[in-house]
Amino acid sequence: MTIETKEQVIQSVLHLDEKTPHIHCVVVVVPLVKKFDKRVNKERYSISKRDYIKDQNYLSILQDKYCFRLNNLGFKLERDEKGTKIKNLSLG
Repeated sequence: MTIETKEQVIQSVLHLDEKTPHIHCVVVVVPLVKKFDKRVNKERYSISKRDYIKDQNYLSILQDKYCFRLNNLGFKLERDEKGTKIKNLSLG
């Protein structure tokens, strides 16, 4: 993970009271987009779904990468056939 701007770090806490000092960080990992906010009359960072997930094809590519990477780590995931209208079965 690459942190590109300090605005992506939402929270960080340093723990020195335990045997091994460590840091907990909450980081926004989706790209932040700088946009002009008319309400407050200044530029702000925001998260935009349209800037992250371009279209259905891009979402499918992301899901393929996710499945591939987890399978390489030893998990056994299967992707559905692409282009079908099959609905997932409920577990209940």
